[in-house]
Amino acid sequence: MKTKSLPFPKRLERGLDALLEVRVQRRICDAKTGKPVFVSPWQKNLVLDFGLNSMAKRTPETSATTANSFEYCRLGSGTQADKIHNPAVTFDQSTTTVTASASFFTSDMVSGILKYDSGSAGVEQYIVSVTDATHATVDSSRTESAKDGTFWRVQRTALQTPILGTTGVSNSYQIGAGDCGTSFTTTQATHKRTFVFAEPGAAYTVNEIAWSRIATGSIYGRILLATGDTIGPGYFYVVALELTFTYSPATPTSVPNVGTNIDTAGTAMFENWAGLSTVSSSTGASVAGPWTDGTSGSAMAVVMPTATYSQNATIASGNSGPTPANVTLTSTLTTWVNDAAQRGQMTNTNSPTLTTSGQTTYGVGIKNSTVLGFDVKFTTTFVLPTGTFKPTVVFRVTYNRTLNN
Repeated sequence: MKTKSLPFPKRLERGLDALLEVRVQRRICDAKTGKPVFVSPWQKNLVLDFGLNSMAKRTPETSATTANSFEYCRLGSGTQADKIHNPAVTFDQSTTTVTASASFFTSDMVSGILKYDSGSAGVEQYIVSVTDATHATVDSSRTESAKDGTFWRVQRTALQTPILGTTGVSNSYQIGAGDCGTSFTTTQATHKRTFVFAEPGAAYTVNEIAWSRIATGSIYGRILLATGDTIGPGYFYVVALELTFTYSPATPTSVPNVGTNIDTAGTAMFENWAGLSTVSSSTGASVAGPWTDGTSGSAMAVVMPTATYSQNATIASGNSGPTPANVTLTSTLTTWVNDAAQRGQMTNTNSPTLTTSGQTTYGVGIKNSTVLGFDVKFTTTFVLPTGTFKPTVVFRVTYNRTLNN
């Protein structure tokens, strides 16, 4: 490849995806013995848009990481559904106008999602406005006829009826074996906390449970219980919360032409778990990683390896992996910017100006003090120009969820 035939600047853009699932288990325990008198099955929690966006650093609070995004558990007594489905109602769509076959839409559905079909694979569209009970405007143009559909209240930012004070808000953690901590599998990181709520002076009933970064303000997720839990004097409430993130690409994954004027394919890879924030098994506290959740730690540099190397076959359990010599494009990552067009997405753009000497490069990546954390290895090596080199390198991280109609 002759560098003189390629205009500058060059642009490389690749991303990391993290699919988030949350589940909860509740217990009512005897205050004298500490033993449970009721244990619920595990139940999945609805991850809200605010939760996805907060982990992508679009938040009025301090930046959230996977581990500290659920330092608080909050209880409520509201019974409003987050998921609404009427099998007798179907939907037609012409451009951005959706018409229901019977009354369905309400004004508080604005900014929520209408998802077609059953299961998890249907098209998701945000509701922009509601004209009346049978007509709404959505954010994408389609033509559909007699489609089944479900409404999801992902725009919620608060419990419907919060239970205030220490009765309904907890960051007290039970720290017995298996109560708190972070575990890893081939593709997943699972963070767990077990929250303890004090014995109440008067009975209260829990119908909704939320999780959040701080004690007040917006919630990150909510679950509506099928049957409420009543906790009275002589008993206390325990809620176990698990957040599981499935990361991709978790193995070297082929990508097409890696960027403008970089005419080669490559393989993308999230290399190791070492940088992720974790939950302490001994205290339940959040433990910051050296590069926060693989994306934005201050010690991260954007580099282009100048020696051949091998990517990890799977995400490494520790701070291990490729350590090739490199050209450092930036010594620290610049500010991450949230993409308003995509929930849960943040982008980091670096446009350095370098003086280079015609080195051969084998890829591009983010490197902490030791190893590559995320990288794209080029299929065909690329020769830097001799003289001024001004690439634009864009990294994108997207947090998402699955809505199962």
